[in-house]
Amino acid sequence: MKRFALPILWIMILVICLKLALGLYGITWGNPDRWDVDDRLTAALRMVSEKTFFYSTVQFAHPVFYLYFLLAALVPYLVFLKLTGFDFQIAREAASASWLNLTRVCPDLASGMLISGRVSSLLLGAGTVLIVFFLARRIYGARAAIFSAIILTLNVGLLGTNYLIKNENLALFLIVLVLYIWSGFSQKEFKYKRFYLSCFLSGLAIGTKLDSAILLFGIGLMMLHHLRSPILKISRKTVFILASCIFLLLGILAGYPRLIVPVDAPMGVIDGSVKAFSILFSVPTISNIAQQVRTVALNLAASFNVVILVFLVLGIRAFFARRENFKYPAYPIFSILIPYFFINIFLYRFAATKFLVLSLPLLAVLAGLGFELFWVKMAPRKPARAALSILTLIYSLFYIVRADMVFAKDDTRYISTRWMDKNIPAGASIAILQQPELIFSSFLIGKYRVYYFGERLSYDNNPYPKMRMTDMKGEAFLKGISGYDYVVLSSWDRMAFETGTKDTVKETFSGNSNYELVETVQYDEDLFFNPRPSHTCPTIFIFKTLSKERAS
Repeated sequence: MKRFALPILWIMILVICLKLALGLYGITWGNPDRWDVDDRLTAALRMVSEKTFFYSTVQFAHPVFYLYFLLAALVPYLVFLKLTGFDFQIAREAASASWLNLTRVCPDLASGMLISGRVSSLLLGAGTVLIVFFLARRIYGARAAIFSAIILTLNVGLLGTNYLIKNENLALFLIVLVLYIWSGFSQKEFKYKRFYLSCFLSGLAIGTKLDSAILLFGIGLMMLHHLRSPILKISRKTVFILASCIFLLLGILAGYPRLIVPVDAPMGVIDGSVKAFSILFSVPTISNIAQQVRTVALNLAASFNVVILVFLVLGIRAFFARRENFKYPAYPIFSILIPYFFINIFLYRFAATKFLVLSLPLLAVLAGLGFELFWVKMAPRKPARAALSILTLIYSLFYIVRADMVFAKDDTRYISTRWMDKNIPAGASIAILQQPELIFSSFLIGKYRVYYFGERLSYDNNPYPKMRMTDMKGEAFLKGISGYDYVVLSSWDRMAFETGTKDTVKETFSGNSNYELVETVQYDEDLFFNPRPSHTCPTIFIFKTLSKERAS
């Protein structure tokens, strides 16, 4: 192993540099506008302005530990502004109205904070890749670890997540850190202090994003494996169980202190979780499960690319076929994928890449195992093996660079924004069924009268002061949109359609003489050569209303 140490070091340096280069290329995209409804920058700033440090008044379905992390990440930039004499009073007055107002009054400040948040996400992504390398090296060796790190670096899903200021970035880092701690355990030795640390970090991960509760499955298996020891006394077992639960709870409380701090505020996470789950979850049916399996497979293919997906299949097969791959602690580590995919396939109404992102590091490890299997046993000769491997990596690099270019300049929302700004007169009324970040730039809200009839109607907070949120279904939906000058729809509007408007929308927007389709912005996705980042809307439809009879 010693003679491979130096080459492996240089390879990993190149991999991390590549990861940073891919993330830095489009890091200024779309500034100073927000381009994702789950972006957490405004929630963190609002927490500071309202002095609600133990909870967030912005209602969403996850705790606040990521907001603490994000505020810490913004400190260097804000200190720099302070040292250079920036007038924060102007920014405070602008931000007191809304983020939109801040972007108009202080666009450079807003852009700088967005870049700072994105840099923190990028660094978390690079850290995740590095820890995955060490994790895979402990379990499957250095060669599989190198392949795993490269595959994760060239993953479109992780790249897209690292471009956004989202909980997933910190949750992923904490999850792989927990898994790395577990990978140091063995059949002969159980390291109590490290396990308690992993329990605390698991609690922090849950306090960052509730989806991280999948770690509880692995924690349970780790504990059961240890408790089966015949030499362990009952008193020691009791102390072990209690200590594990205490450290886990401490991590959760650090991530969401509102659970114990006596403040006069609602449990926003609980309310937000219930409302989010009511939107996402559905009763499983055979047809729905089949559709979910297909959707999950397509999303993974788009995230990894179809060639790497083949190696992932090989790695999964090797994991179950080779007994040495299925030993402790490998099976508790990979077991967290069971509840994750069970929820995505059997309980979610639809699957999207953002709901699969927490599985990407472990899937990259399995794909690295498959790549090593190909390298060692399946390639017929060394020249052919080397050529096929190099071609695979070149193709994967081309694939993710193409996705990177979409982030920077080819997003459908950029195109729809430019078209609307040029062709729709100022002051026109526009009805939408999606949050504007998903279909056009939010700066258009200042130019047009935008009315929102989307699927997030059940949420109390509304960051867009010019929007009216009215629940409409069926005939009421038709009546509600009939008087607006334009209607902007997207291929992501299915949740709104499922609430009761599906048939009427088809009737209305398929040849209805009251509406004219004036522009279609479509991204021509190709799983082989033209990937679509998960937050890029596939198709945006802009309709002009021909009848001016306004609904009462």
